Amino acid sequence: VVKTASVPEAVPMAVAANVDGPPFTVDMDARAAQLSPSVLLMGYFDWQIIPDANGKPWSRCLDMIWRARRLARGNKLNFVPTHHWIPGEDGFGIDHYCYMYKDASDSMLCGEWTQAKIDEFEKSMTYCFAEAYRNGFTPYVRPHLDDGYVR
Repeated sequence: VVKTASVPEAVPMAVAANVDGPPFTVDMDARAAQLSPSVLLMGYFDWQIIPDANGKPWSRCLDMIWRARRLARGNKLNFVPTHHWIPGEDGFGIDHYCYMYKDASDSMLCGEWTQAKIDEFEKSMTYCFAEAYRNGFTPYVRPHLDDGYVR
């Protein structure tokens, strides 16, 4: 049996005629709210790890972590990996999932996930999360699913 709690009636408040500010104050410390940077990972080009000019691992994901460390004061870092879906027959439902990448002509395409790509994504994200921890961040994952049709 589910019982509902009684909710008090809303009572309208009288508002003073000439109020210079809100009818309340908030005791807030500047450290109470943290604006945390986000690492947006829209496709393969963001998480693919390649060697830099010195042969060290580089990716846009790693670069965004290093930029966040230089520019952010907080200790939280949001990772937003975006994967894509392709509609089913007649444009309804979901037929399959894919990841965005650029081909040789710089056109955006949505590639089907293979076990090799899944393994590469997991390895790349593990590397990025470890780098976030190494730079003093706690990573938070905010997954994003988007329409995979390239227009």
